[in-house]
Amino acid sequence: AVNRPPVSGARAGNNNFVQVTITKPVDRFFIDAVYNGNWSVSATAVAGLVPEGTPGCIFAMNPSAGGISTSGATNIRGNGCSVISNYRITTSGSTSITSSEQVNANDGFHTSGATTIQGTKGSNPTAPEIPDPLAGNISLPTVPSSVNNPVASITPGTTGTCRTYNPWTNPVTYSISGARYTTGNSSCVSIENIPGNQTFEMRSGNWRFDNGAGINVGGGNSGHIVLRGGTWNFSGSNSGIRVGGSTPSFELENGNYSFRQGASIIFGGSSPNNTLGGGNYYFNGGGGLITGGSNRVTLGPGTYIFDGGSGINMTGSDRLHLNSGNYTFYFMDGADWTHSGSSQITFGSNVYVKAYFVGGSGNNWSDFRMSGSTALDLPSGEYYFDHGRFENHGSTVVRGQNVFLYFTDGGYLESTGSASFGFTAPTTSIYSGYFPGVFIFSDPANTATFRWQGSTTSVSQGILYLPSGALVTSGASQAVNFTGQILVNSISTSGSTGIVVNYQEYVSMQTNKIFLVQ
Repeated sequence: AVNRPPVSGARAGNNNFVQVTITKPVDRFFIDAVYNGNWSVSATAVAGLVPEGTPGCIFAMNPSAGGISTSGATNIRGNGCSVISNYRITTSGSTSITSSEQVNANDGFHTSGATTIQGTKGSNPTAPEIPDPLAGNISLPTVPSSVNNPVASITPGTTGTCRTYNPWTNPVTYSISGARYTTGNSSCVSIENIPGNQTFEMRSGNWRFDNGAGINVGGGNSGHIVLRGGTWNFSGSNSGIRVGGSTPSFELENGNYSFRQGASIIFGGSSPNNTLGGGNYYFNGGGGLITGGSNRVTLGPGTYIFDGGSGINMTGSDRLHLNSGNYTFYFMDGADWTHSGSSQITFGSNVYVKAYFVGGSGNNWSDFRMSGSTALDLPSGEYYFDHGRFENHGSTVVRGQNVFLYFTDGGYLESTGSASFGFTAPTTSIYSGYFPGVFIFSDPANTATFRWQGSTTSVSQGILYLPSGALVTSGASQAVNFTGQILVNSISTSGSTGIVVNYQEYVSMQTNKIFLVQ
């Protein structure tokens, strides 16, 4: 008698199990002397599909396309774990796919050339499919599609007159109060030749610069120039703040600053000590925070919004430093965060960043882009790319501890040249529904390809999770040297690339196998 589901026992009613009961008559011999009825013996057994854990660390999850596809002198290695494809493994060239556990595919091994496929505990070209272990276990984060200007629009009661403040002109002035400037140009308030024993201050209060009027900190300054906070409005393509020459100390104290209609903060020359002291900063209409030369810019904790325009653009040997505290950055509608040349990012202790890269329609991306020989230490935090890209080119280095990168709406990470990156994943919950240990997460609706090309290298720890995205490596890239797990839609390699994963289980993988359970 065959029953599915079983009719008795611990698995009764469970359709994943089958119960078989065999009853057999027994020949009667001496028992006839005392009993002449029917005599039988029976046995019951239950078998079924039972999930079994497997230490998978390189996993191509798509069951109907892609799989693991290699060419050239590719080396894929799982240390302490299995290499798994829910589709097929297709190789050519001198490919080596090895594992200290198993190498398994569901739809066969299709090999050519000098291919080696070897698992210390066996290889199986017809292994059962394994479900996505993170499906249903990690939720999508919330990424804002727009953000409002947090800086109030103000109208000071005093009208200012454009002037150059220079100790050689009379009267000598080192302190001025808030006013509205409606004429002039980017040098409407020009500050020059402040001696080293003096501080030139623009007092805390309400300040407004319209029609392209702005503040220019010119050459020859040896003293400290400071904007004391309050509320500041700048508007117009030539408006904003420009610091040039070798001004030794320029500071915006904590306050509220808006730069609209293309107004910007621009640092040129070799100013060694520029500080934006935190608070709220808003840029729109084409403006941004722009540096060139060999400047150092220090940011204080606060909210920095770039709604279109240049975003943060650092070139040359500039350095951006973040003081201790919490930061929120918005790069919207095509605004980028860009580093080129030999520029750097550094930061103090206990810095946490939330950065949102939300592009506009079509090709209007908002990107985090590095090129040249830049060296960027990303602060701990969350970096969200909604129609935005993380691009790492040239001989750049980017690394970070407790970093989470999320991609949606076509967003992807691309690393080329001799660039390198290395991240470790957060191990505590950073938003509701986050799965600790994931450091790259691509929305299941995002089919973008993540590319590591050239002689790119990576040393990272955590889970790389691309449920619908392909991982492509090419060139002489030793692209992946992970501690953790790679869970992607598919993997494609070419050239003399290498993918090596040292197993650390963040999420368990399970395959259904048939076991006798009763």
